[in-house]
Amino acid sequence: MSAPISSSRLPAAWLSPASAARPGPWAGVLRCILRTVRTRQQLAALDERLLRDIGMSPGDALAEVNRLPWDVVSRRG
Repeated sequence: MSAPISSSRLPAAWLSPASAARPGPWAGVLRCILRTVRTRQQLAALDERLLRDIGMSPGDALAEVNRLPWDVVSRRG
């Protein structure tokens, strides 16, 4: 069993209040991925009539919903 990590073994940058308040470069990527997952879940909940209203077929919607969360580049012409 390993010993617990003490604060003296962590890099000083991890412990500074400034670094805690400043999100890293991955924060924006993570927000984008989470937004993509949420909107694809909403798309999956739409019925055929609502899909037609936004110009999508059920097959188009299914293909969009089944894309990987980090696959956010538009595939529409």
